[in-house]
Amino acid sequence: MEIIKRREKNTKKEELLEEINKLKKELTVERKQVEGKTEENKEKNRLQNNEPIIGVKNRQIPSEGFNWAMHRERYPWMYSIPVKTADFEDWLSQWSDFTLQWFKTNKLHKISLVELMSEKPFTYLHNKSKALTLILENLINRKFCEYTDKERKSVRVFWRSYKDWSEIIYKWALKKGVTELTLFELIDLEESPDNFHMLPKEDYKKIFHILVKNKRAEWISKKNMHIRLLF
Repeated sequence: MEIIKRREKNTKKEELLEEINKLKKELTVERKQVEGKTEENKEKNRLQNNEPIIGVKNRQIPSEGFNWAMHRERYPWMYSIPVKTADFEDWLSQWSDFTLQWFKTNKLHKISLVELMSEKPFTYLHNKSKALTLILENLINRKFCEYTDKERKSVRVFWRSYKDWSEIIYKWALKKGVTELTLFELIDLEESPDNFHMLPKEDYKKIFHILVKNKRAEWISKKNMHIRLLF
């Protein structure tokens, strides 16, 4: 009888421990989900408030047409600023095209020079600060970027025009059956085509104006950034 009682007691302990461990696992999963959501919201807010984001993981390296970016050990000369003029121009063109595609692939609208230096493959560049400044200046001259601060430490990226964004938002609204839009409704979205909800706040004013100008929308309140879509 004593043996049976001990076994029953041990069985209850094991069941209790199993239940506790199960609860711990569930709490861990919930905590990670909350932390992930919180970090996503922080990233959204930093982007829209013109603040750089550091240490974002899982960014992709575009490979099509940029084999040297995926296999730096085979192309070591691509990671140093060339001395010869002809080589330099080709190097700058290649890196500028790659950087723009990298922004687009990762759906980035703003980034700091410091953050860019910490991302692969940019981190492998020799004299990173100078090299990336040259690359960004070239993109700025080509109207794909502009500085967002007087110190020239962060840039706004334009891998898609305001007109194109207006078309994407309009088609999204048409598909969703949305008839009215406000600035705050858009930035509160959790997901959207090409992450348009992560666009800086000031961009929406230009996009809404384009929609109204192209007779895709009309103002309900220009002051409150509120439009009615016309289908």
